[in-house]
Amino acid sequence: MDWWQITRDLYLEKGSHGQIKNWTVKVEDELALSRLGLLGKLTQKNGTYQVKVWRIFKQLGIAKEDIFPELEVRYGKLLSQKDQADQINTQRQTAFTNFLTQLDTAQKEFFLSLDVSPKVWEKQANFYRSALQMWSRPSQPTLLAAYALKIFSNPHALDYGRKERNFLEKLLVAQYGPDARLDDHNLYQDQLANFVGTANLLVSPLNFDLISLADVTTVDLPRGQNIYLHENSGVTTVLARRYPDRKFVCTAGQPTLACRLLITRLLAANNTLYYSGDLDQTGLKIADNLLQDFPALKLKNMDLETYHKYQKQAVVPSKDRHIKQVQHPALQSLLTAIQSEGKIIFEEAIHELL
Repeated sequence: MDWWQITRDLYLEKGSHGQIKNWTVKVEDELALSRLGLLGKLTQKNGTYQVKVWRIFKQLGIAKEDIFPELEVRYGKLLSQKDQADQINTQRQTAFTNFLTQLDTAQKEFFLSLDVSPKVWEKQANFYRSALQMWSRPSQPTLLAAYALKIFSNPHALDYGRKERNFLEKLLVAQYGPDARLDDHNLYQDQLANFVGTANLLVSPLNFDLISLADVTTVDLPRGQNIYLHENSGVTTVLARRYPDRKFVCTAGQPTLACRLLITRLLAANNTLYYSGDLDQTGLKIADNLLQDFPALKLKNMDLETYHKYQKQAVVPSKDRHIKQVQHPALQSLLTAIQSEGKIIFEEAIHELL
């Protein structure tokens, strides 16, 4: 319908909040009114007919929202601010609902657990669409930077502190539980700095990287053996030469992800693992963290008896981390003794006496 041929003025009465209370158009074209079936229902005044706009909408069988775009070209915004906000919210909710229908049940439950509002989703729709691509576990071991480049076109997108990394960590917890790690999802932080040293253990190079370890079929693992883990590389080297019939793993300080991955697989193969480290507060914390992750590990030479036995080798540390507490009972009493005596014993000092 050509509104401009039948409408001379549009009168809009608005309330204090901008809501439209009354709409009236002044119509001169009797033929148009006749076509609308309104001619006999109106009274002429000063050569025009005043028609309530809602009656025209009703007569045409259309919703007023359907004609708004055409009217607003001439008269500007017709909806109140509240109505406009409601309309936008409805559009957002519809788009949000359509997005959710594209997800499977598990993905939908996870996404809803994030408590993302339709408004936030509208602003960050591209991010969430990309981020949800991480739901599927890569079929091959994948370095994190390469994965970030593939998903977000940015190799640093999954660095610590970024919203992409936060999203990934929540996704991992949803899929693998509260103790989820990157390697559960076949992702690895760094291959170059992630290796574990072994001796007399694997038919492989001394240093085994985490990408190779990720596929257990490529590793000829021993089964049902005693295996000795040492924090110090020098100790591992000496003992491996002294005891060529024993199998060793070197953590080289804080165990890397590759080391943890190897421990997991060795325990799964019914091996018994013994761990030794420095008798200082830092060494005790490393051991305690390992025992929390791997309760089946056994401590060797990391108890109060060993500390007292080798007191001649105890020294005052130039520096040592102050640890408030540890979880393992054997380490608790040892920590108390170290803090009370103010002396530590290096792993080398113990094992040189073996």
